[in-house]
Amino acid sequence: DDENHNGQTRTKIFHKTPPQVPSTQGKILNEVWSQLCQSESLAYRNLGWDAEQALKLASALPQLTKLKSFLMIGIAVGPEALGSLVSSLPAQLEELTIRNSAGEQCVDVVSTALSRLTCLGMLDLSEHAWGDAGVELIVSHMPQTIHFLELGAVGMSDLGAATIANSSRSFRKLIVNQNYLTKSGVGLLLHIVHEKFFLTQNRLSEDEKHQCRSEWASMGKNA
Repeated sequence: DDENHNGQTRTKIFHKTPPQVPSTQGKILNEVWSQLCQSESLAYRNLGWDAEQALKLASALPQLTKLKSFLMIGIAVGPEALGSLVSSLPAQLEELTIRNSAGEQCVDVVSTALSRLTCLGMLDLSEHAWGDAGVELIVSHMPQTIHFLELGAVGMSDLGAATIANSSRSFRKLIVNQNYLTKSGVGLLLHIVHEKFFLTQNRLSEDEKHQCRSEWASMGKNA
């Protein structure tokens, strides 16, 4: 308190700085982020991302605790960024698709990261030139929970097929289109698939295809 020139006492009132009110744009961004954190599925197709954009997404992925499905097709962000994305996926993920995203140079990182995804039931890593060595790494690290596996156009031969067949796994659905499989490799895979098996554009003659269909049917499986 102090006195004015008339001798009257007056009280000084000090106002605290008012809290910052988020701008309309800030509110919208907060709402968008809040909704994103509740997402169960993310899908990105054929976007012109660079590594920086992918790394930003990777930094956010661990916060998406309800995410069950992640799909990325036709986005080449480089081995470091792709490896970071896969390594940052939440452990409760159930479906993972990464196709045609130039991941060949980080197959070791990608395959190792798969072991964290202990709820994963569906895995599609098609259209990468993994080759038989890459397939071996992927199969050795992917969780036992996978029942639907797609490895189309990955440069796999009968050696890769043998790796899958000898991994003590079985699948409800297996897709290995556009590889280099002969009847020998296909024969190995027939025994570990229970419901649906797709292998178009491999190295089988029409007669060998017919033999494989007959063998499949003789096991009591649907055509």
